[in-house]
Amino acid sequence: MDNKGERIFIKRKDLRKLLSKKEWLYTLEITVILCFLISFVSTFLLTIASVDGKSMEPTYHNKDLLLVSKTFYNIKNGDIVVIDKKNLNNAILKRVIATQGQTVDIDFDSGDVFVDGNLIEEEYIKEKTYTIGDISKNEYPLTVPNGCYFVMGDNRNNSMDSRYTQVGMVNEEEILGEILFKIWG
Repeated sequence: MDNKGERIFIKRKDLRKLLSKKEWLYTLEITVILCFLISFVSTFLLTIASVDGKSMEPTYHNKDLLLVSKTFYNIKNGDIVVIDKKNLNNAILKRVIATQGQTVDIDFDSGDVFVDGNLIEEEYIKEKTYTIGDISKNEYPLTVPNGCYFVMGDNRNNSMDSRYTQVGMVNEEEILGEILFKIWG
C-alpha cells in the first residue's frame, strides 16, 4: 500500500507537549555549549581583572574592570601586564618599562626615567619618579636579564614595582597576560 496519501493527526495538546520538550532540550543544549565556550575562553584566551589599589593611576583606578589577553601577546615597552609574583598575595598590574637586554636608569632628583640612555616620554604617569624603593640608587643603571622585564606603576610614588626587591625583575613565566582595554570603571 502506498503511504503517500496518508495523514497523521496529532492533537494540539500532544503537539504542545512535544514542542515544549524540544524547546527545553534545545535550551539545555545551548546552555551547555555556552558554558563550555565561556570556560574555554576564560581558561585559555581572555579573562577579566579588577584593579586593586592606586598604583596605576591615572591610567586605571581602584575597582576598574579590565579585559586581559592570556595568549597571543608580544610584550613590549609601554604595555600594561598582569603579574603573578609568588611572594605577593595578589596578582599585580604594571607597565613594562624595559625588556631583556635593555638598560634602565632613573634620576631620582629630576624624576626622569631612561631606557638605553634615552629619556622616555611618559604622558601616562601621575607624577615623576622620586621614590627609590629598596634598591639602592647606586645600583642604577640596571640591565634587564634575559627572559625578564622591568615594570613600574603609573603612580610612580605609590607603586610596589621593580624598584622593590619584592617585585624586582619580572620573569616571562610570571606574566599572566596583557591588558587589552578597560571594560568598566
